[in-house]
Amino acid sequence: MFRCKPSRTGMSFLVVFLVCLGGTVSAMAHGFGQRYDLPVPLWLYTVGAAATVALSFVIVGLFVRRTSPEHTYWRLDMLRLPVVRALAHPFVLACLRGGAMLLFVALIVAGLFGRQVPTKNLAPTLVWVLWWVGMAYISALCGNLWVVLNPWAIGFEWIERLYRRGTGEAHLARNRPYPRSLGVWPGVLLFVGFAWIELVYEGSAQPSTIAGFALIYSAITWVGMWVFGKEVWLRHGEAFTLVFGILARFAPTEVQVTAPAVCEACRHDCRDRDGACIDCYDCFARATPAERAWNLRPFAVGLVRNARITASEMVFVLLLLATVTFDGFMATPLWVDIETALQSILGNLGVGQPVVVRTFGLVVSVLLFLEVYLIFSVLMGLTSGKRVSGLSLALVFAFSLVPIAIAYHIAHYLSYLLVQGQYIIRLISDPFGWGWDLFGTRAYRINIGIVGARFGWYTAVITIIVGHVVAVYLAHIVAIRTLRDHALALRSQYPMLVLMVGYTVMSLWILAQPIVEGDTTAAVPQWSVSASAQLHRGQALSAPTTAEQAHRIVARLQPLPWQGAGMPDVLVRSSVLCFCLDKASITLRALRQRAAERFQTGRSALLAHRYLEAITAFTRTIHLAPRHASAYTNRGIAYGNTGRLQEAYADFTQALALDPQQTLAREARQATVILLHTPPSTSHISDTGRARIPLVGRRALSDLGFPSGRHARGVSALF
Repeated sequence: MFRCKPSRTGMSFLVVFLVCLGGTVSAMAHGFGQRYDLPVPLWLYTVGAAATVALSFVIVGLFVRRTSPEHTYWRLDMLRLPVVRALAHPFVLACLRGGAMLLFVALIVAGLFGRQVPTKNLAPTLVWVLWWVGMAYISALCGNLWVVLNPWAIGFEWIERLYRRGTGEAHLARNRPYPRSLGVWPGVLLFVGFAWIELVYEGSAQPSTIAGFALIYSAITWVGMWVFGKEVWLRHGEAFTLVFGILARFAPTEVQVTAPAVCEACRHDCRDRDGACIDCYDCFARATPAERAWNLRPFAVGLVRNARITASEMVFVLLLLATVTFDGFMATPLWVDIETALQSILGNLGVGQPVVVRTFGLVVSVLLFLEVYLIFSVLMGLTSGKRVSGLSLALVFAFSLVPIAIAYHIAHYLSYLLVQGQYIIRLISDPFGWGWDLFGTRAYRINIGIVGARFGWYTAVITIIVGHVVAVYLAHIVAIRTLRDHALALRSQYPMLVLMVGYTVMSLWILAQPIVEGDTTAAVPQWSVSASAQLHRGQALSAPTTAEQAHRIVARLQPLPWQGAGMPDVLVRSSVLCFCLDKASITLRALRQRAAERFQTGRSALLAHRYLEAITAFTRTIHLAPRHASAYTNRGIAYGNTGRLQEAYADFTQALALDPQQTLAREARQATVILLHTPPSTSHISDTGRARIPLVGRRALSDLGFPSGRHARGVSALF
């Protein structure tokens, strides 16, 4: 929203507002580095999605009037099929568990002793792409495979087995009574720490950092298992068993124990209020083969089981939703504005300043989600005639939010998985970056264009809508079961409907924003572009080194192209003026100066090899000057030095699109392609080979951190 004086610029604001609504909106999918022009304005997508969610509420309210008291649903025991019994054979399970432990050990070795380049080391791709993103998809869409592959559970079982053989004692664990009041709060705290590392900590992609945190988490987990017992800690303190278990409630598979006598001896109070023992793996392990069932079931029925939900479990679900939403929000221009404002408020806190701001943002987002959900739960209690308290309703409706978290996870990370996940094809041949080629795949070329931004956008829209529709249905089922009156249940859902419609709109808005950089020129005509877009156009790697030089460069900027705009001159001038005034009502000169200062900060950080700080500075420059080609070029160089080659390639491409004369961007993009497609054995270029590369190409390779040293065959010939 622009703060313009109504007496002078009200009409111009209206003109710009109408143009923004009617213009084409650009969306950039996560991990693509390319833009997609929506065929209709974004507000039509959001209104259509909100209307779809509201219509689904009407349909569900009309046709779903009661639910079974025992909450029965159809099941197909897959263990009756010979092929499934073969897959569930103990030998197959032992091989899977052994493979999981082998990968875990390889992760630690790669992180501690492997090459410390994220794209050349197994650890970052294995943890952040295949495990965190891929395992979440498997858990939600197939079933809880994590129960079989959990290396901490497997490791503790092996240690306990060795202890039993060595000492003759039955158990290594002390099996202390676990305080019921703790709930899953230990798991909540550990997941908060994990989210902080993922979203805030600047060294999260560093292999040694990943290995170090994995060892710390292993120590915490095994100590918890030793004190309280393996199964108890898995249920209450092991964060990822909780995460993947919650997501697996949506999945179409479950394990069940059909013999009540087995569950009566269970110390975990595993049966729900309907008397069913579902997904209790302790009982499943103690049951005989005839007492076990591995069922195929409808999607999402596990989320409406008639089971007791604690406050800590409710917070855990909201934490899942808040963290993935905050991850998307950090990719929007609005967050750049907020981060800049917070940094100016907090003052100079040194190198940790971005970490402090992002930590603050993460904490606020989690608390905000919790507060909003509790407020709407209280409203549900009021609309239901105060039959049930707001807190009680907040607990029973918590799991109905899980489909929304799954939908956002798919919408936000699918492209990331499909593009970045290809690195594993290389890394299985050389997991440590030592130049191996175990399976002959080290020369595999990453296909950057495997999916496009259009695919990502429509996938996001479909999954967000489907997730909210499923959440509406589940909430209605829970309301009927809780309030036992259809009319009352329907009335109690009005606040929840408003909440879900609002989150639908917010989710699509976040996903439609360009990743980090905000391209305001896509929503307004060319004549309304900020004058700061001209800063350093075509002047890569040349920035003012003092404030005086910055002022002189700003003074030399050409005026905006008023002529040929196709609109009256007075409207053009007033519209541009209103558009360029930011939320602090700064002048055009101040806007230009801010862009120049941000660019100077980024260049200083880049020359000092503080690449993450440089990325942040150039991102702010781009937000202030969306057509600043040199900022894209320099940010691409910073991305290249941190191993984020897809992002570097995208920035170089964008710089060339803005200014085809960016010679350095062209050569740097060529170098990036070589880095993406070059086998590990050619990761060093000899001095002779480097001499054959054009001068600017050599500068690009140097800035990208492509070192000279041992011989490389044929790399220079590719230029």
